[in-house]
Amino acid sequence: MVIQRIQSLLLLLSAVFSIVYLFVPYGYAPEGVTPLCCPAMWIMTALAAVLTLGDIFLYKNTTLQRRLIVVCGLLLVAVAVLSLLPVFGGSMAIGAGDLLLLGALINLGFAFRCIRADERLLRSLDRIR
Repeated sequence: MVIQRIQSLLLLLSAVFSIVYLFVPYGYAPEGVTPLCCPAMWIMTALAAVLTLGDIFLYKNTTLQRRLIVVCGLLLVAVAVLSLLPVFGGSMAIGAGDLLLLGALINLGFAFRCIRADERLLRSLDRIR
C-alpha cells in the first residue's frame, strides 16, 4: 500500500507527535522533578490525536476533514497554552514536549494547505470539463 496523498502522511505524523507528547514531560521544574501533567491536558491531547488519526480516513469529504483539522489545531493550541503557563510564571523551563506540540501544529497546518490545494485542483478540473 502506498500513501498517495501527502496530507495523509502529515496527519499521521501529527498524530504520532501528539501521542508521543502524552509520554514526554512537557517541562522541567527547577528542582529536577518532572511535573505531572494535569488530566485535562492529557484528555485534550489524546482527543486531538484520535481525531487526527480518524481524519486520515475522511479523504472523500474534504470539508469535514478541514474542519476536523481546525478543531484538532485548537485543541493542541489550548494544550500548548496550558503547558506554557508555568513557564511564564517562572516555575518551570520549556521541555521537549512543547517542541512536539509545535511539530504537531506545523504538520496540521501543512495538511490543511495540501487539502485546500487538492480542492482547488479539483475545481479547476471541473471547469475544464
